[in-house]
Amino acid sequence: MDLISGVANVAGIAGAAAPFVRRGALERQFHACLARALRQAFAEQDRDDRGATASLVADSLKPQEAYRLLAQHDPQLAAPDRVDRWSLTLRQALPALDVLDEQAIDIPRLAQETARLLAQEIERAARQPDSALALPLLLARSAPADSGAGVGVPEAMASMFARTPSGAVSNIATLPLSEQPVTRPEQDVVEETLSAHRLAVIAGGQGAGKSVLAEMTARSWSAHEDHELVWWVSAKTPQLLLDACEALLQEFGEQPTGDLPSQVRSLLARRSGWLVVVDDAPAFDTVRELLPSEHANGTVLVTTRSAASFPKHAVVQVDGADDPTLRGIARRRLPDDVSEGEIDELLGACAGNPLIVSTACGYVAETGTSVASLVALMRSSPSRVLAGRPESAGFVGVLAAVRDDAGGRLTWQLLVAVAVSGGTGVPRRLFEKAFAEKTDAQLRIDEAFRELIGIGVVSIRGALVQSHALTASVVLDLTEQPLRAESADLLVEAVLGLIDVPGRSLLPGLAAVIDAVDPLLETQRASRVVARTLLAERLAEQGSVSGAYRQIQAARAVPFVHESPDAQMFILQSEARVHLLAGESGQAKQAAERVVADATAPDDLRAAAHVTIAWAEEALGDPAAARRSIAETLRLMPDDEGVQSLHGHFFLSDVPAAERVAGYLELVERADEEMRGHFLTMASRSSIEAGHPSEAVEYARRALRIDREVGGERSLHVARDLNDLGMALIADGQLEQASTALEESIELYREDHESHSHTALPLLHLGRLLTLRAQETQPPDAELLSQAHRTLGEAIDLQRRAAPDSDDHASILYALGDVMLLSGDASGALDSYRESARIDRAVHGEAHREVGVDVARMMQAQLQLGDADGALSSFGTVKTQVPEWERVDPNLAVRLLCMQAGALLALPPQRVLQKAELTTVVSRIQVLLRVPSVSDDHRTMAREIVLRVAQQIR
Repeated sequence: MDLISGVANVAGIAGAAAPFVRRGALERQFHACLARALRQAFAEQDRDDRGATASLVADSLKPQEAYRLLAQHDPQLAAPDRVDRWSLTLRQALPALDVLDEQAIDIPRLAQETARLLAQEIERAARQPDSALALPLLLARSAPADSGAGVGVPEAMASMFARTPSGAVSNIATLPLSEQPVTRPEQDVVEETLSAHRLAVIAGGQGAGKSVLAEMTARSWSAHEDHELVWWVSAKTPQLLLDACEALLQEFGEQPTGDLPSQVRSLLARRSGWLVVVDDAPAFDTVRELLPSEHANGTVLVTTRSAASFPKHAVVQVDGADDPTLRGIARRRLPDDVSEGEIDELLGACAGNPLIVSTACGYVAETGTSVASLVALMRSSPSRVLAGRPESAGFVGVLAAVRDDAGGRLTWQLLVAVAVSGGTGVPRRLFEKAFAEKTDAQLRIDEAFRELIGIGVVSIRGALVQSHALTASVVLDLTEQPLRAESADLLVEAVLGLIDVPGRSLLPGLAAVIDAVDPLLETQRASRVVARTLLAERLAEQGSVSGAYRQIQAARAVPFVHESPDAQMFILQSEARVHLLAGESGQAKQAAERVVADATAPDDLRAAAHVTIAWAEEALGDPAAARRSIAETLRLMPDDEGVQSLHGHFFLSDVPAAERVAGYLELVERADEEMRGHFLTMASRSSIEAGHPSEAVEYARRALRIDREVGGERSLHVARDLNDLGMALIADGQLEQASTALEESIELYREDHESHSHTALPLLHLGRLLTLRAQETQPPDAELLSQAHRTLGEAIDLQRRAAPDSDDHASILYALGDVMLLSGDASGALDSYRESARIDRAVHGEAHREVGVDVARMMQAQLQLGDADGALSSFGTVKTQVPEWERVDPNLAVRLLCMQAGALLALPPQRVLQKAELTTVVSRIQVLLRVPSVSDDHRTMAREIVLRVAQQIR
């Protein structure tokens, strides 16, 4: 007993004696004490099951795991606060075992009683002969106070210094910062930065491995540099920083006074060759207050979660680790029989974060669970894995500290809102809107974001907020249900406030937020439906058709909808709008007619449905039906200025083009900001039709200026206007400027989405422009035709995905047929024209002029193929409509009759039974040539065919 008779002697041999303790026997005896404590604690809760539940809990904790969880380091067996520590640990650990009914058992009380009883059981067991607990307990009681309760925590070990082999005073060797650290490539960068600047700042989020990297760098650096002092100081809290300063001063025999950092500066200034490592520094000022000016005598290594205040040249960012580093961490902690495939699976669940990888691998090693089970647990309940050791900061500990210690409650509310939102590419503006009513909201939310960015749980890139799903899951685990619900309510109201805000990049993020918060909203909350339907319409406007239909389906899935006829009609009208915006005019009309037919539907909803029908009827080529629908809208809402403007639009659709231009210009003066651009583009299109392309260019440019002022330089309305400007410039012969406008329109649409369906229209017009340029030479320029073919092919691919049966798709197919015809591929052109005609018949009906245009081109291709019979057969499909077109569209009638005459001329002479048939066709053509509105191109075509017929008959 002389060997351990004094406190100093006991403390001195603690490190030597510990290896001789039979660790397995110690862990088993400790586990037995825990089992007895649990049995008594359960009995005090009147659990009359003869200790079965206590045994179940004890069996769920293996001896090694129980000892690691509660004791960790032998001195904790006698620490003054051991009961409080054990109680806190058990409160976290017991529910995670999944063997207790938390509704039936008071977990906090059970944890407190078990901890108290465990301390008594350990004392009792240590007094037994040959007890494995006796020596560790004696050593723990005899250890100096400075190395007692905090053993195992780097901050508490900061006062322990030793001499390195080179003679430097250092406390790094006494810090258990890492277990089996893995070399990282960033270490070379850190050392190079230290060499160049005498300062290196390792910055990154929680768990990125900053401290381990700093430790390895410090050990390597101090091994090959001549240092008098290597000092590791934790700056996690002001108190820890002051404690470290006090310990350093005492180590060098100085009496600490009031201004400890000033004393440290003086001490370092008098010494040369020192390395100071400041871990978890909140800002550069924290570091500077410890160091002499310019720290010329030494080197400084810092870790921080926010590099904003540090010199940029000294910062080394380590937000994650590369694959070899993560694999090295996994391999050192996992059992040898874990395969590479299982490691791949595990790493995939760990967000590239070294701390998460290490903790997850430790969980596998300690519990014996399979990797597949671990991954499933990470997805369903990551907090159970990421809690790690009770003393470890880990993700759970860091986020709990934000909840408990945040400078302002807004920081935690904001983090909960980020977690509730899903945290993947969410527009920052959404959170600003959600918290707008808070006092000094903008300033406070900036501060809250800075704090969250500083601890590495949130990042902001391109005005989008990012937070990993693991972080979000842990935050939600730490959050009470009322706050989660409150956050969901704030976010959905913010979504409703931002849906109509110009700026198309918002919508995908808003859609993701609605998906994330929906399960947390009240079942009967109407905003669940309103947000979905408004998003659907905005997504459809921006060409995200599949996303729009998904929102409609989600709105219908809201539980209260099947019991609410009004909600069903509301969703149906929104679906009709989506059909219309997607180019599915027939489906839009059918859906809106169902809304109109419901006499119980609110007037404003029925009025909106009539507007949808009017637009659909116009697209389907029935202006009279469109006017009837818009008139009914005006009857239902006679005082609405927007409806009045739309009424004027539809009643202009059937008047001569010149009158239409004047009418649209009048509407521009009466309309609100959002509609002015639309009416100017309609005036531009009407001017093209009226034969005034220069005026069309002017109106399109006015629309462009207005919409840029209203929605910004890069809005989708601007993209639409640029497309119309391109059309007008083509009509005016300004092909170079038209190409520039169309390419910018395409660029704007693609900024929103690489496959934005609305991109098809400027692609169509660009393809037509390239075709025109190709025709400037004879024969047509093959390279330009090839470019036109590729451009129109892109447009067709987009339109097939968005609206394969729309008239826009037919127009693109028609333009592609023209390119093929010019390229000598008459067969391919015929197929394209036939598909265009099929779509136009389905959309517009047999009598529509677009069908006649398609048939005329089909006949031209068939004549190039030498198939005169086929051409006459095609003419027969529209023969009965030609007299009407002679009256209302003489240009189309001239073209069809010329094609018919050409086909008759191409027949063998013996097939022409009556010259009278050709004579009749020519007579009809000559009558049409007297109509003033027939264009010069059509007159030239007609005169040529008349001359050929005259020569044939002669």
